[in-house]
Amino acid sequence: MDMPFATIAILTDDYQEYRKILVDQIADVCNSAGFGTLCISARELNPQITTVQNENICNAIFEHAGKYDLKGLVALSGTIAHKNTNELTGILQSRFSNLPIVSLGIKCPDITSVTINDTNAMICLMDHILAEPSIYKVAFIRGTVDDSYSLARENVLKDALTRHSMDPDNLITIQGDYSAIKTFREVTRLIQKHPDLQAIVAANDIMAESAVRAINASSLQIPQDIVVTGFDDTPEATQVSPAISTVRQPVNEAGTLSARLLLEKIAIKNSQTGDYQATHHVLDAEVVLRGSTARRERHLEFQAMPKQELHAFLESSMAGLKIPKRFLLPIITDALWETFNTDIYALERCVDQMLGDCPVNSETTHWWNNICYQIELLVSPLKETDEGFAIFASVIFTLSRIREQVWKYHMNMEFHKRRLNDIRTNMQLRMSSCTRIEEIPATMSTWLSLNKVKRCFLVRYKTPGSWPGDSAQLIHAFIDGNDVDFTDDYFPATELLPDNYKTELKHDLLILNPISAGSHLFGYLLLDPIGLDYLYLDTAAQSIGNALRNQHLIARLEEQAENLQQTNSELEKLANFDELTGLANRLNFRSTLQSLCDHSDTDNAAFALLFIDLDGFKLVNDTLGHRAGDQLLCQVSDRLKTNTSKLTGFKSFISRLGGDEFTIIISSAGFDTSTEKAATSILHTLAEPFDIDNKSVNISASIGIAVYPAHGADSETLLKHADIAMYRAKDIGKNSWAWYCDNEFPMSNQFKKAG
Repeated sequence: MDMPFATIAILTDDYQEYRKILVDQIADVCNSAGFGTLCISARELNPQITTVQNENICNAIFEHAGKYDLKGLVALSGTIAHKNTNELTGILQSRFSNLPIVSLGIKCPDITSVTINDTNAMICLMDHILAEPSIYKVAFIRGTVDDSYSLARENVLKDALTRHSMDPDNLITIQGDYSAIKTFREVTRLIQKHPDLQAIVAANDIMAESAVRAINASSLQIPQDIVVTGFDDTPEATQVSPAISTVRQPVNEAGTLSARLLLEKIAIKNSQTGDYQATHHVLDAEVVLRGSTARRERHLEFQAMPKQELHAFLESSMAGLKIPKRFLLPIITDALWETFNTDIYALERCVDQMLGDCPVNSETTHWWNNICYQIELLVSPLKETDEGFAIFASVIFTLSRIREQVWKYHMNMEFHKRRLNDIRTNMQLRMSSCTRIEEIPATMSTWLSLNKVKRCFLVRYKTPGSWPGDSAQLIHAFIDGNDVDFTDDYFPATELLPDNYKTELKHDLLILNPISAGSHLFGYLLLDPIGLDYLYLDTAAQSIGNALRNQHLIARLEEQAENLQQTNSELEKLANFDELTGLANRLNFRSTLQSLCDHSDTDNAAFALLFIDLDGFKLVNDTLGHRAGDQLLCQVSDRLKTNTSKLTGFKSFISRLGGDEFTIIISSAGFDTSTEKAATSILHTLAEPFDIDNKSVNISASIGIAVYPAHGADSETLLKHADIAMYRAKDIGKNSWAWYCDNEFPMSNQFKKAG
């Protein structure tokens, strides 16, 4: 295909779990054909929702994508809009007109579609477990309330009960909500309430795995006492023993077919040889039978069991699990049979050699776990006899060596996951303190290097808003482990990257994740995910969005301060600043506080107000005179300015309301240690002796703290509550600070004394 350096797009709600498998498969096919792939991960699309800010932002991202320079589009329609097919069709055709499109997941009129039929496989799986006469009491674990997939699977089960002459009204249902923890708790209760339960059907494998764990914890056996099935054939289905029977959806095949259909449409459009008619392609899911639904009877006379029968039993029990090497199972069968009959150490020698030739890894860990489980079931009866105990002990010792290797592998993987999680957490903490634009790329660079990211680009819009900006600016570029040089000029946002980096969009795969905070879009992150595990891209994007919002708010405050300084005249200074101390006066303070309340209400940003009253100031006036009092006020002012200038990452505004009353506004602060540290530092600063006319004078301060908007949604209320908090600080002995507290906003550590 003569189409070098072109880009196709994939629309999805996120890039994880089975979506990741689909996206990667589509990208592999398209990349091999000479296309770059841009995966736009922007949550679920639903233009009817107008009250949820995140949904509106996602709508805007998908709408804006119609302006990108694309050659084709695959929409994972089952993830971005699964409720209204006609609406989805209109969205795709209106926003991506004249663009070759394939819908994956939902059949859309007039659009080539790929869907998966999982009903037949589900029917076969239900018939498989209900065909056994001993099963008469069945439970179903539901997903989230009104979830269409869960409802469909429950209906298939009810139909199967009817076919097998069982009353579907007797089906026991519990709510799992696709949560592993909740399912474990609910299944434990279910078993206690229905000890004669014979079968559990879960709406997905995650809940089925938790059901297996709950059953094992209840000292019941699977499948002898209870059979369990899941759905989706995700890794959870093979992480327990016995492995879970499930329905496997042809995810890789669906991704491959969607990509090939799109490439055909692009080729026809480019060649102008005719119209490409919309077609509908259906792929069938398949039943995967594993140990959780195997035959419920067990053989007991192992030493008399023919080798062929032993092999057939293990092969049946391990069905549906990927064998590390095809010869492993027959070799283990032979060694186990010899251990039973001729050589007690045969299995031990066999396993030692196998673990050397086929070490435990991500491909083999589930298989080794399950073979250990099945062998242990076989040999357990031998421990009850004198002649069989030695064989039992030898086999269990051998299995413990396998499990030790599996445990070491899992510990290494857990360490790797925790390490990456620590890297991400550290990045988020550092990002939360970024208030300057140059700090954000520096923080990102460390995170990207430690994760060994191949390519990454951070772009911000010139003007944040609820819709992507027209102009954008590249503020960080990272390629092959290094920060790379770039020009920070603005470029059209529809081009995604500046001219000198446009070719990055036209090879391999890039994930586009919106950068947002609150109701505003600040930009987007373009990242190459190849070879990365546990990146949590969406979480990282959120922390970057918060940092960009902080920078934007602080920049606005600084811009306001600069404009004020440039335009104020001497008269304005006299009107707005205290003549004695040079601090902002009451009028200036009230104006500033009102302005902050107005802007913070729009941007959902908190700030703290500190109300300071000097303890002992009247005594200085009465004993040393008003001149000394004025000197003291000036020195207090200087100390406050020096102290607040050391508040890293915060903008402060100091004012003198009159007499010995001062206020400090600390932006971007709230109910956290930064506010408390600021108040404590001020108390220590003012408690140091003052030199007034060569005399040492000691005073202290009482500080009341109120936070917008929790303690007041308007300036008057916030000031009143800070004043009340100040008097509370005086009541506990002065030289203290106190949070404002009422019944609606209880605070711990309400009061704090200096020192």
